[in-house]
Amino acid sequence: MKLMKNLIKKIPFVTYAYRRIRDERLANRKAVMTPFGFEMIGSEEMQKGEFEKADAKIFRKFVQDSDVLVDAGAHF
Repeated sequence: MKLMKNLIKKIPFVTYAYRRIRDERLANRKAVMTPFGFEMIGSEEMQKGEFEKADAKIFRKFVQDSDVLVDAGAHF
């Protein structure tokens, strides 16, 4: 995996091709209802509620059903 990441970083065309393939795969997926009651398109682990279980448990402890949240993102 490390070799692949290094290759992707060093060759711009590979980076472009990888991202395009990844994005097209996601664009063709259907939204799935999560165990938390909302639909999402993402990895199967996230859709099943199995991603970062400890963080999600703490988050659900402090957030009520009537709360409104905005995901501003953190990708720099």
